Amino acid sequence: MIYLNNSATSFPKPDCVVRAVEEALLSPPYDAGRGSVCGEDVTAVCRRAIAELLGVRDERVFFTSGATESFNMLLRGLPLAGKKTVCLISGGNIDVNILSRVITRGMVMSGRKTNLMIALEDKPGQLSLVSDIVSACGANVVSVHHDRSDANMAITSCFLKLGLETRDAAQIEQIKQKLTEAGFKLVTERA
Repeated sequence: MIYLNNSATSFPKPDCVVRAVEEALLSPPYDAGRGSVCGEDVTAVCRRAIAELLGVRDERVFFTSGATESFNMLLRGLPLAGKKTVCLISGGNIDVNILSRVITRGMVMSGRKTNLMIALEDKPGQLSLVSDIVSACGANVVSVHHDRSDANMAITSCFLKLGLETRDAAQIEQIKQKLTEAGFKLVTERA
């Protein structure tokens, strides 16, 4: 269960909140609970996106009107005994940086995001070979850092740090195995 309440009680409201409320008030009314196409589409899209982010089925995501309703559902309305449950409650001014960190950590913990550090010979073609392996395994490269300045490596070497989006932990292990089989040395990230 996730409840995000961005600036509901704070004043002054951010311009984006004012514009969103104004647009909602001036738009034709709809009620997602009564079969409106627009309301159902928005709700379904949000539910699918959150379910994908959390790695659960769509029907496991519930929307509520506020924290009280969320807590009541948890305490009285959902059969949760023995099941993994997340109840994220955030009121007032949600800090988007903290929310971003929560999402990133969740992706790392679920195997959907990882960093790999590879010791390479500093010569043409090495990055391309690594990229081919990562691509063949179906991962998405989101960041690349090439470091030639580390004092702990040979002068003809470099460290390549890749940020990857992956399906799961098994895919991460597959990538590591394929890189190792190709002769690349994975190293533990330095502090």
